[in-house]
Amino acid sequence: MGWNKVMARTKYKSGTFPVQAYADDSVCVGDKARILVLSGYETDCEIIDIIKRDVQFAKDSAQILEVKQHKILKEEDIMFGAKTVEVKHVSSARSGIFYTDLDLQVGQTVVYESENGMHVGVVTNTDPDAVSAQTWIVDIVDMTAHEQRIERTKQAKKLKAKLDAKRKQFQDIELLRLIAANDPETAALLSEYTKLIGGKAE
Repeated sequence: MGWNKVMARTKYKSGTFPVQAYADDSVCVGDKARILVLSGYETDCEIIDIIKRDVQFAKDSAQILEVKQHKILKEEDIMFGAKTVEVKHVSSARSGIFYTDLDLQVGQTVVYESENGMHVGVVTNTDPDAVSAQTWIVDIVDMTAHEQRIERTKQAKKLKAKLDAKRKQFQDIELLRLIAANDPETAALLSEYTKLIGGKAE
């Protein structure tokens, strides 16, 4: 338990209560690990930050017991343009580092693979500190057609609301004209109203 240890910040599998723990010097951000907390309880976690390297283990401190390390970017991967990007899941605060050979920009929507299937996320960093990952970006999600569809729907709703208002207005005027034909008071009011809105008096 001498030097050559790492002080790392971790988060539990539940994504809450970040905890600092000591580990062997080979660990990296994004590694999955088994952590022993001060109470003696063991739980799964993820390393989210390396605070300091080459430190001495302190007694009565949380300790990382086992680590499932990320795959290290291989030389042949680099030759084919592979790099790492950080991606945030679209419907949660979960984020991760992924390999990609695509030319990605911050804000783009992508599909990425994980241990339990495919997910959709948004690129938040195209040059993260971490240089290793476990899985790959599958492809870019082209949102153009969907965004155009949403915009057309918004415009159609606006036009429909205006058309409904016009229809109601003319229906009301026609009804008033029918009433005015048999009611002098309504006829006088309708004539005055028509003049005020710039129309031709009845």
